[in-house]
Amino acid sequence: MGRSLASRVKIIGPAFGVGAALSALAAASGASKMGWGLGDFAFVWGSVLAGPFSGLWFATGWGMADAVGWAIPCGLAIVCHPARPGGLTGLVSGIGIALWILLGFALTYDGV
Repeated sequence: MGRSLASRVKIIGPAFGVGAALSALAAASGASKMGWGLGDFAFVWGSVLAGPFSGLWFATGWGMADAVGWAIPCGLAIVCHPARPGGLTGLVSGIGIALWILLGFALTYDGV
């Protein structure tokens, strides 16, 4: 219980940072190829970070039940490390974040 905030977020903070950077690179690539403005860039960038919820506005055949159905296990995996910092929970959190970001990429660029 005496763990510091830094030890609790040392996995999820950098992992989401890498996901945000990759999302920005992908959105910048789309912006340069398709002539998107800043608003479109920001929307696509944020959509990737929305994970399974990005399918609600991009992917056909993806509904709220699908989004929540994927968000719950991913979210539970992500909070494992902050709840109980350790090597195994760090791995589980990393996998949860990777799946969250990959779902965001897949669902966002499925509809573009």
